[in-house]
Amino acid sequence: MTDSETQDKPARYPGGGRVDARHHPRFQLDVEISVLVRGQPRLRGRTVDISQSGIAAMLRLEVEMGTVAELEFELPQEKISALAVVRQRSAFRYGFQFVDPDSIRNSVRGSCAQLPPCS
Repeated sequence: MTDSETQDKPARYPGGGRVDARHHPRFQLDVEISVLVRGQPRLRGRTVDISQSGIAAMLRLEVEMGTVAELEFELPQEKISALAVVRQRSAFRYGFQFVDPDSIRNSVRGSCAQLPPCS
């Protein structure tokens, strides 16, 4: 498996315990998000959390796994527009992985310092 395939999957210890295998810590972020998928009307939702590698959001309409979308949302210091791939879905909660995290890493890192960590 590649790093991107294992990023959001929990790891298991030999004793059966689980540990979150994410590469970057997540921080709470509750702002409006706009999701644009080619050939579909713009979707609106709310973010749940963010890390340097991706963002989770609640959406009312379905987006297929593996879909590339343009995301627009606001961090405390600036507006962000980024391409991301749908990597997870649980009911109405979607996990997006940034396609080019290097392009927004500094913005996210600076903003995350102002946000509460996820518990």
